[in-house]
Amino acid sequence: MKILITGALSLTVLFSCSTKDGHVNPTSYFSVNTKKPGLNTAEREYEFAFDQIQVSTGIDAEVIKSDVEKVIIFAPDNIIDDVEVQNAGGKLHIRMKPGLRFNLSGNLNVKAKIFAKDFNSIKATSSGSITVNDKFIQEKMAVSVSSSGSINGDFEANDFSVAASSSGDYSGKIWTISLNAEASSSGEIDLKGKAKHAVMQVSSSGEINASELVAETATLQASSSGSVDLAVSRQLMASASSSGDVTVYRKGEISVTKNESSSGSVNLR
Repeated sequence: MKILITGALSLTVLFSCSTKDGHVNPTSYFSVNTKKPGLNTAEREYEFAFDQIQVSTGIDAEVIKSDVEKVIIFAPDNIIDDVEVQNAGGKLHIRMKPGLRFNLSGNLNVKAKIFAKDFNSIKATSSGSITVNDKFIQEKMAVSVSSSGSINGDFEANDFSVAASSSGDYSGKIWTISLNAEASSSGEIDLKGKAKHAVMQVSSSGEINASELVAETATLQASSSGSVDLAVSRQLMASASSSGDVTVYRKGEISVTKNESSSGSVNLR
């Protein structure tokens, strides 16, 4: 692993503790030592290979397609030492150090540029935000947002999955053969594009807004005030319960199987 340091700043490389099977041991966040914003911006660069990306704790990141994989961190000079860039077995995780207290509802002014050749998983948690600037083409892609994390970006993959929970949100244009989308606990997913087969599930006020995504076949399920909408061109199976709501936009003649219970509704347009 090659590590580059900008300017005269010293750098300690931080690795998460891993078990023998490669899993990272969990740690707790935000307990003591309140920090205040600095006046000058510092920069640090890390160069290593990875195939999974995670950003958390209020950090804003952008992903840029590149033949050379690296990460550049920009942060106020008095908190840049508190930014961790971890790479454990190809799992890149950018976050603020555990054990510190930051106001995630404010602006930490910590930014990351992630230069990636390819990857198969991307995750934003704890108010982390990721913008994917270029369209990435993969065999498989998994997107996950939770705890007010946010991801925006376009993907093309034979197998595409996206999960949003706890007020996390994802928006993007996708091209896929197999789509699996799940939104729960006020998570929100906004999709455009095309899919051959789509499976979507919403619950606990989760939302999937996909009226501008056309799927040939779809299996949709909504419960507990969750809502999902989608355009379908050939075959639909839909169920709604406990005030769940399903709205389907027909693109031609489609075969429909639906089930409604406990104030759930399935609407065809």
